[in-house]
Amino acid sequence: MLNYLLKKLMIFLLSILFVITLTFILMKSIPGDPFISSQEIPKETLAALYKYYGLDKPLHLQYLKYIKGFLKADLGPSFIYQGRTVNQIIRDGFPVSIVLGLEALSLSIFFGIFFGSLAALKKNKWQDHFYTIVAIIGISVPNFLLATFLQYIFAIKLKILPVARWDNFLYTILPAISLSALPTAFIARIIRTNMIEVLEQDYIKNAYAKGLTHFKVIFRHGLKNALIPILSYIGPIATYVLTGSFVIEKIFGIPGLGQWLILSISNRDYTVILGLTVFFSSILITLVFLGDVLTAMLDPRIKIIPKKLKYEK
Repeated sequence: MLNYLLKKLMIFLLSILFVITLTFILMKSIPGDPFISSQEIPKETLAALYKYYGLDKPLHLQYLKYIKGFLKADLGPSFIYQGRTVNQIIRDGFPVSIVLGLEALSLSIFFGIFFGSLAALKKNKWQDHFYTIVAIIGISVPNFLLATFLQYIFAIKLKILPVARWDNFLYTILPAISLSALPTAFIARIIRTNMIEVLEQDYIKNAYAKGLTHFKVIFRHGLKNALIPILSYIGPIATYVLTGSFVIEKIFGIPGLGQWLILSISNRDYTVILGLTVFFSSILITLVFLGDVLTAMLDPRIKIIPKKLKYEK
């Protein structure tokens, strides 16, 4: 198990380094300059700005400086918002994004498990077909289209929920539902498949033979084992929730990191783009790493067998 964890940790560190390197190269390859606007800037001023931000140095020195800053949790200053750093932007916007993301993720997990379990228990019946159709719709409809539809129905027509902005819990309902639709359908399909497979295992039949109630068999043995493979999908699901929130935050006017990322792209604020990309990527890679480790620890079917160094002839 220790060798497995060390291997995963090495992949984790290399993945973060790869993301930093690739994003840094892309940012330096994009044409344009954040300091050049419609108004002409004197060459002396432009040279002073380049020197102040270290942009006059060779690329490899800029890269090493950024790596050192990352190791110190310093993602650099913003080129556009004077006096603000990327760390300050993350500190202001991330709490909003994490609230929205956790709410959407909670809805996805709860309703995904609920509908997936019901579909498995009603295999090949009308309930199963109904949940399958709903899941296909949930996967097919883009979140921005669903968000617009929900705004029109519940905010404009029925007037029971706010159309946009970020104030209290009521303002989180529509964006969280919009963001959770696809992962809910995805989890439901996985749970259905896993549950059907688990319920056909011999130990489930033995549990019934021992006289356990249907409720205990389903929740103590069936659902418990069907949930384990979901852990390996937490990373990709969280990836969708966090990246999907960029568009949702824009539609609902939510002051999260998605708004900052869109504004930084529009303003060519490369340090903010680089910092937010690295920040989100680090979170997502961490979640994938934790998901793999938890799956290996909880799933009895996964055995870490050390390789023999020598083989007898």
